[in-house]
Amino acid sequence: METELHIAGGAGPLEAAAIAAVVQQVLFEEEVAASLPSTPHLESPWVLSARTEAPPND
Repeated sequence: METELHIAGGAGPLEAAAIAAVVQQVLFEEEVAASLPSTPHLESPWVLSARTEAPPND
């Protein structure tokens, strides 16, 4: 995937290169994540936001 990025607003060449590198890395990670199979959400005993009582100790 090729993406052209134009940096405006006074960024110098080093800043523009750093920003472009970060954007390219994020796009790469998004592409990799999109290619992975999704997994169903598994309820975690560590997530307490929807619980009204503590999880049982098995």
